[in-house]
Amino acid sequence: MNVRRYPVQNDPEFADRTWGLLRTAIIEILNQNNSGLSFEELYRNAYAMVLHKHGDHLYNGLKHELSIHLQTIVLPKIKEAFNDSFLDTLNKAWSNFTLAMVMIRDILMYMDRVYIGTAKVDDIYTTGIKIFRRVIIEESVIGTSLPQVLLHIITKERQNEMVDRSALKNACKMLLNMGDNPNYRSFYQEMFEKRFLGETRVYYESLSQKMLACNSATSYVTKVQQILSREGEFADIYMDTETQIQLSNDLKFVLVSSHLKSIIEMEDSGMLFLLKNNKLQDLENMYNLIKGVPTGTSNMIACISEYVKETGSNFMRSFDLVDPSSPGSLTPMKLIDSLMGLRDRCDAFLEQSFSNDDEIKKNLQEDFEYFLNLSKKTPEYLSLFIDEQMKKNIRERSHEIESIFDKSMILFRYLEEKDMFENYYRRHLSKRLLNSKTLPDELEHSMVARIKTQCGGIFTSKMDGMFKDIETSEDVQIDFKSHCHEIPQKSNIDLFIRVMKPINWPSPAPIENIMIGPELESVFEHFSNYYKQKYQNKILKVHYGLGTAELKATFYGKNANESQPESGLSESPRRGENKVLIVSTIHMLMLLQFNDHHTRSYSELQAATNIPDKDLKRVLQSVAIGKSAQRILVRTVGSGKDILGTDEFIVNDQFTSKYVKIKITNVSGKFENEPERKKTKEGIDNDRKGEIDAAIVRVMKARKSLDHNNLISEVTDVLKVRFKLEISVVKRCIENLIEREFIKRSESNKKTYEYIT
Repeated sequence: MNVRRYPVQNDPEFADRTWGLLRTAIIEILNQNNSGLSFEELYRNAYAMVLHKHGDHLYNGLKHELSIHLQTIVLPKIKEAFNDSFLDTLNKAWSNFTLAMVMIRDILMYMDRVYIGTAKVDDIYTTGIKIFRRVIIEESVIGTSLPQVLLHIITKERQNEMVDRSALKNACKMLLNMGDNPNYRSFYQEMFEKRFLGETRVYYESLSQKMLACNSATSYVTKVQQILSREGEFADIYMDTETQIQLSNDLKFVLVSSHLKSIIEMEDSGMLFLLKNNKLQDLENMYNLIKGVPTGTSNMIACISEYVKETGSNFMRSFDLVDPSSPGSLTPMKLIDSLMGLRDRCDAFLEQSFSNDDEIKKNLQEDFEYFLNLSKKTPEYLSLFIDEQMKKNIRERSHEIESIFDKSMILFRYLEEKDMFENYYRRHLSKRLLNSKTLPDELEHSMVARIKTQCGGIFTSKMDGMFKDIETSEDVQIDFKSHCHEIPQKSNIDLFIRVMKPINWPSPAPIENIMIGPELESVFEHFSNYYKQKYQNKILKVHYGLGTAELKATFYGKNANESQPESGLSESPRRGENKVLIVSTIHMLMLLQFNDHHTRSYSELQAATNIPDKDLKRVLQSVAIGKSAQRILVRTVGSGKDILGTDEFIVNDQFTSKYVKIKITNVSGKFENEPERKKTKEGIDNDRKGEIDAAIVRVMKARKSLDHNNLISEVTDVLKVRFKLEISVVKRCIENLIEREFIKRSESNKKTYEYIT
């Protein structure tokens, strides 16, 4: 648009005459009769007034006409509609007025650009909005009625009545647009939002009390979720974002935070009830509701922790109070299985109900660490559980056992005394390896690999050494067989050899000076000569306590001819029932004494074999007064559970079994008794002192100088993969290393240690 410049006007009536033209046009625009107006001409007139310094005349005249129009035409129409269509009339008036103000602003654009800044007054559009607010919205009757009407519509909406949502939305938008910058929401807040939020809180405070009184926790949660969803949907339609956020926060406080304890702890439907009864969906609903409020997650964690700790601790106490070796008692396998079941349930809670919440996950780990370490027997029981699984038919259930191993490792991670587990696991592994006539199954390697991944190669180095010894023994066995073919022996005894390095194997000291008889002596001597010739620099010792034997035995039944003294295990022309007894080497040496004698006393057996007293009593208990399924001998003199030096024994000719092969085990069973456990603990404690010494030296060698607290911290960090350190033990080890001159105290600071090179 090209606007030609006006010459300076000296006409005193110019301003009034020009304003008169503009005033008439403004009135027509406000009355929506603007079709015949020339906006170009109107713009030129407004331009001329501002140009000739009559901007204040134009500005004040506009304000006056806007006020008159609103007071005389708009306001009466709105008041007439109070009992019928108040909100619609108000919204329409607002819409018409804002549209008119846009047109007026365009006509007075030059004044907006030039005069407004100089005069420091509101722009044209803002001026109109403020006048509408003052004349219409802040009018006493409307100012009182409008919030009430809006709140009444919302109440009807909450009661599921039909309402005009668009009218409510437009009214809220109108109030928002009437605010002053920069705090444009202030008018909306004072006029509507504060009242709306306040009445909402009061309404739902009352409703929540009623809902809690007559609903279970799960029903209450469901209804609250429905309320939050419905209110959120309503607010999204007709309110601004900040109101939606404040409304959501207020509702969560009133409906959830204020009743958090009641919801979580409600009897027969609260979180504890849901956990006990595996109500995964209900738990998910409760979690999704409660996690969104302050302290919600921490309160849930406290409840979950209480349940998990109590359940796990009850498991531990129930097994710790019984003697697992006594008949009919609860077994460690059942304990570990129960703990795995609890872990599975917690995993289901995490994945299906708690969205794998990191805080809950971390707390569950701490809970399991707590109760799993309540008993000092847990490392042994976990190792026994794995041992039992390994001894079953693992080839047909490899997929199942892999899953069991994974679960075992989860429990293993919670153990504080992992070195105690290693001690028991090596014992059980050694028995499995020595009792097997084949190379270790892949699953044996798989389990050790899992432990190595968790704790490192040093932790499993001896287990790896055991596997290596078995592989080496296999080669030795094959070579020895070839040697036997080249140099045949008169004996028909088949010797199966395992050559072990003592450093790798958790075996007791070899039993010395046992008398094994000429035939067995010849067999062992044959192998010893072969081995010493092949490996000249190695020392070979036979460990009878770890060996096993398959022994052919014949039992003649009730009709045995008692006049024949050589009954029992000897080969005889009489017909009998043949069995193969799978026994330890010590069992074999003792039982062979009945080949040549019908009756043997305890003292005779000991004299003939030189088996130590405790070992001989143990094997006699297992075959004479142990399980009925393995009573190979009968005690003819003596009674009670203990074997005495005066007891006498004969072969039990009436022994029967549906099996051809019968495995004989010692009465002592699989579990350590208290003296054995105490001895194991002493050995572990001694080993730990050595490990602590080594860790201190390694840390000090790397650091050269370190204060006391940091040394304790670093040593603890190094050894946490094996066991939980006792600070008092570390202090004693530090003092010991100072005495042995590995480290010394700094002369400048006695709380600092220095490495001695």
